[in-house]
Amino acid sequence: MTKAILAASAAALLLVTSQAVTAASVTVFTDETSYYNALESYTLVDFEGIAPANGYGTPEGGAYTVNTASVVDGVTFTADGGTLGVISATHSVLGTPYPSDVLFSNNGYALTADLTTAGSGYTAVAGTFGSLLNDALEATVTIMGLSGILATETLTTEEFGVGNPISFLGFTVHGDEIVSVTFDATGNFEGIDDFSFGLASVPVTPALPLLGGAIGLLGLTRRKRAA
Repeated sequence: MTKAILAASAAALLLVTSQAVTAASVTVFTDETSYYNALESYTLVDFEGIAPANGYGTPEGGAYTVNTASVVDGVTFTADGGTLGVISATHSVLGTPYPSDVLFSNNGYALTADLTTAGSGYTAVAGTFGSLLNDALEATVTIMGLSGILATETLTTEEFGVGNPISFLGFTVHGDEIVSVTFDATGNFEGIDDFSFGLASVPVTPALPLLGGAIGLLGLTRRKRAA
């Protein structure tokens, strides 16, 4: 009877431990340096020059229309229900202001980045998020994995183009992969720049030593019974 109880306990612990190993865990970064230090590799998406030659305006002269969906570095960006635009703006990255083209949803619809068109297995994603018209907006950034929603973060955005620090958010995932990111500023003109995706560094998994300890404890109990 005791052996059966011990065997059942070990099996239950193994099941719980296995779930701990495979369950997705997400780390959220609001600091760019810490985020990039946690990566093994990444691709930084640049929106300069992605507009067609017959687009409206120029990067230096204001907004122009691209398409309902635009593929940059393999990532498919979509304005959900609207169209995309690009505008030249100046904002701060790591404390240094610089001009850059910003991708935005020009009809106020949520902006989604689909990573599946760039490949698979990505476990890190980040971007600088802001509004084209207003600052101090409540917005959400949602990352989706193969298993469903991995994280939803609320942030207060600032306005691109007026020198304000733009809200940075980065995510690393273990136990799943990121398939898409959606930025929704509740009907305002959502903008994103410095979008990156790639691989997070592999963490040390604490569940495996726990499993080894359980097996060792089971063996010790058996030795005591034998003695």
